[in-house]
Amino acid sequence: NQVASAGIHHVGVTLRRSDAGYELFIPRGFAVSLWELLVETAEQFGLEIV
Repeated sequence: NQVASAGIHHVGVTLRRSDAGYELFIPRGFAVSLWELLVETAEQFGLEIV
């Protein structure tokens, strides 16, 4: 597993890569808005967030 820290729209996130894919750990208060942002952005590239 690989872990990195990053920011998405000025929100600190921790990303973890595993055999199954990627996981994002974010502050609870930003979960819904970041989820919606990721889903909308992924759709533009033909990707699906699950």
